[in-house]
Amino acid sequence: MAINVTSYNYSGPRKRKARTSETNRLKIFATTLKLSIPFCIFFAAAITRVMWTSQAESLNKASISLENRIMDIERETANLNIMIEQESGKNILAQVKRYNLDLHYPQPGQIKKLEFKGKNVVKAEPPVKQPANTKPIMVTQRNGAKNDASSKYYR
Repeated sequence: MAINVTSYNYSGPRKRKARTSETNRLKIFATTLKLSIPFCIFFAAAITRVMWTSQAESLNKASISLENRIMDIERETANLNIMIEQESGKNILAQVKRYNLDLHYPQPGQIKKLEFKGKNVVKAEPPVKQPANTKPIMVTQRNGAKNDASSKYYR
């Protein structure tokens, strides 16, 4: 086993590589740092912007769903108020007793019977004429002062 070794003879002194000093390394680090800080700030700003945008969109979706829920509840409340008003006619006597309204059944002379023959309505008794100098009695129901504001806030 033989090893072949070749050597080259160069004329002149041997070229040596210059050693890097610590000041050169610090200059390179400072330059890198000067370039990387603006990029880091820009990247952080972009990430923050995306995060805020996504939060704003999620809040917008939540507010829209809450507004829709409120509208549904208001619609249900209005429908229930209508149903209560319609059913209140069935419970008039119970409400008269509950609120102690001092209302009475009509007297027998105030009741008139109607007879139905086919599609025509025939009155059994002729109406009693009132004297001309008497004013007719107006019966009204008072619910208190009316407000112009919407009733949904005052129920």
